[in-house]
Amino acid sequence: MTSTKRFLGHPLVLATVPLALLLQGCATDPHTGAQSIAGIKVSDDPCAKTATVVGGVLGAVAGGVVTSQFTKNTDARVLGTVAGGGIGAAIGYNMDKRRCALFAIAKQHNAEVTVASVVVPKGDLPPAATVAAADAQPASATPFAAGSDNAAAGLAVSVRDTGKQFATGSATLTPEAEALFREVADQYSYSKQQARLTSSSSDDDKAAVEVLKTKRILLVGHTDDTGNTTENANLSERRAAAVARVFQGQGVAASSLYYQGAGETLPIADNHTEAGRAANRRVEIVDVTDDAAFHKFLASRRQVLAYYRASDTPAADTKVKKPVKGGGFVDFGGVPAATLTSAPDFAAGTASGGDKKAPRPIVPTCSADRPRAANGVKSLATQKDLPMSDYVPGLYNTSWSDNVNGNLVGLTGVDVPRDGGAMSGKPTLLIWKNYNPKKKMPPADFQTTPDVNIYRGSQSILYRVFVGGPMKCMDVWFPYTDTGESRNSNLFYDRQQSLYVSSFELKSLSSGAQ
Repeated sequence: MTSTKRFLGHPLVLATVPLALLLQGCATDPHTGAQSIAGIKVSDDPCAKTATVVGGVLGAVAGGVVTSQFTKNTDARVLGTVAGGGIGAAIGYNMDKRRCALFAIAKQHNAEVTVASVVVPKGDLPPAATVAAADAQPASATPFAAGSDNAAAGLAVSVRDTGKQFATGSATLTPEAEALFREVADQYSYSKQQARLTSSSSDDDKAAVEVLKTKRILLVGHTDDTGNTTENANLSERRAAAVARVFQGQGVAASSLYYQGAGETLPIADNHTEAGRAANRRVEIVDVTDDAAFHKFLASRRQVLAYYRASDTPAADTKVKKPVKGGGFVDFGGVPAATLTSAPDFAAGTASGGDKKAPRPIVPTCSADRPRAANGVKSLATQKDLPMSDYVPGLYNTSWSDNVNGNLVGLTGVDVPRDGGAMSGKPTLLIWKNYNPKKKMPPADFQTTPDVNIYRGSQSILYRVFVGGPMKCMDVWFPYTDTGESRNSNLFYDRQQSLYVSSFELKSLSSGAQ
């Protein structure tokens, strides 16, 4: 055995392989759209040995059948120092092989497939406040703060639903689609890939197969934003589960498979156009190296808020549990909402309030938004939701209140999972009309359990509450750092046949175990 072969077989080297094998790749530059690595143009031939030459990159795919997105390969340099010069070419070889196989499958089935790398931070997940917002990026290719130490940890493959995968409203795969997904699943099946090894297989091929033992695979169903959001989430979940079962049938262990119905919440294209809505109707296959990378990926996902459309029917479908005494109107003060202007992007803009700054999303205010449903990530083996791994500091079972023009507004049961694949419970909203703090607190005049959208920005979380009743909705901004108060928040309500907005800052009353 040569020294290179002995080195590649060393346990320390094999431990580094999962971070790079299986299409360790790069994504298209979000600003320029260039597909190049260190000035080297990526070949248009999907089976060219581009990655081998440049040390591990995915090539662009010709003909519009498979589109690969690239970014600068940060892992190659790290692996070079850890594993030596020989490992880089081996990693690139495996990337080339897998990319070529996916192209061949897509071309054979005339499928529209997009390939992107999954990037996660090395080491521990950084504080949420240091994670750069991905408002202009695909959810599966979330970048991190400039200068952070990141690694390509896997691949996201999106198969566009052109009407050939599922009948309208159905979660049953067509025979053609089932054949396509079976062939894709074979690329992740340990038993099938191991059976293809021969006595002449290289050490690189053998190492790539062993990586499949620890890999975690997430199947995500996505829709556009047309129709009922809850039905979209549920249908997309059933479709993702159907594809997950195909993977299981091809020999991928159920314990390695997860699925999610993301519905309309993670678009990759602009829902304002028909072409964008068509691109958003897809099934996404995300593979990552292990459990740690899986949770980092889920925690790093961000909504592309610029792709959301304002809702024509923004009212919340909440059930009022207790009406306001004396007719229902509550005077929250404030100013006409028409005086507000559209807020800037999460990442690029901030709205100042004195010496406080809160990044605002490009989406409209809550009065023109609607609840957007997404189901949690489920394990195929247990059929249960992924357990909560962590919460944003100060946002687990917390209670908040503020006096708004003499009316006490309270919000209890507020929690925000740090893991974007976990489900957040609904809070309880309470209103005390004309509240007098010197008297014993009476029962609330209004109480409901509202729907909530959670939008994660670079410095703050927008906790958007859809109410109905004496107010339409609230936009509550929580900093990632536990300050015990919200920032620059707004409450919208109807007054004299006009929409008014009143500013407030909720203060924390209690917190559960962190």
